[in-house]
Amino acid sequence: MMTMTAMLMIQVTAMSRMILRMTKMLSMSFCYRLMRQCRRLHVIFTLSSFTILIYVCKLSLDVTMTTSTQPPASVCPDKPIHFRTDIPIIWIGGVPRSGTTLMRVALDAHPGIVCGAETRVIPRMLSVHAAMERSDAETTYLDAAGLTNETIDGALAAYILTVLSRHHHVTGASHLLCNKDPFTLRSMQRLSRLFPRSRFVLMIRDGRAVADSIVSGHVTIRGFDVGTHRGALADWNRAMSTMFSQCMAVSVDRCLPVYYEQLVLQPRQQLGRVLQFLGLDWDDAVLSHETVVDQPGGVFLSQSDDTSNPLTPTVAIRVQL
Repeated sequence: MMTMTAMLMIQVTAMSRMILRMTKMLSMSFCYRLMRQCRRLHVIFTLSSFTILIYVCKLSLDVTMTTSTQPPASVCPDKPIHFRTDIPIIWIGGVPRSGTTLMRVALDAHPGIVCGAETRVIPRMLSVHAAMERSDAETTYLDAAGLTNETIDGALAAYILTVLSRHHHVTGASHLLCNKDPFTLRSMQRLSRLFPRSRFVLMIRDGRAVADSIVSGHVTIRGFDVGTHRGALADWNRAMSTMFSQCMAVSVDRCLPVYYEQLVLQPRQQLGRVLQFLGLDWDDAVLSHETVVDQPGGVFLSQSDDTSNPLTPTVAIRVQL
């Protein structure tokens, strides 16, 4: 009896193992089939999505080509900007507190010029590209990636033109683009390479007056010692030496030094000299910029700007003191 029971238990155990194996095999077969079906569905879905994407792109391209010959009803700020690098651009710069904003506002009042406030991003991008160009390691990496100087310059020029066009909201081709970012003029040679028709206006002011304006006005300037007059004057000397050497390098035909003290004491003479340098006719609006500041269609001033006073000798004496 015990032997029969043991044999029965062995048979039951064997059958259980066989059933378990069959179950696993069926399960694996089912999972495999299910996996194959999922893969097929994935392939079908991917191909369908790709086909729909191509169809939508084709429709979009057809619509773009159809409407490209028609004048747009309104200017869309999200459309790509296409500019040539041979357009004339006016660059105003110098050490901060040297009259760069005053010059910008005066020129911005001219009907043939559109400037706007500082962008802040253009000089930073120029500095980044200059640092990369000076680094042998970065140059090696760029060469290995197939990024030549021409490619980098083209990308930088497109970036700058996009910023200027968005920033100034240019509405007509008759307006000259103008930028006032003080430290941009540390890269005059690079800008001349990017935009061959550039014109630079370098504002120069007595370093002692600049240092006093920075320290007394608690002006924050990156890389400057704004706590002491001696430190601010030393930093002014370093920055101005760089800009003046850049100005001489691009030639006097393309860079015009303008002394702040002469500008505020002889505004008509100095602004006439600047406009002649830029190839523009005289307009009395440049002498009365304060009348169009923050007016519709006039000159915009940011909160950090303080140039709403008229150009008079009284203002010049007060500022110099």
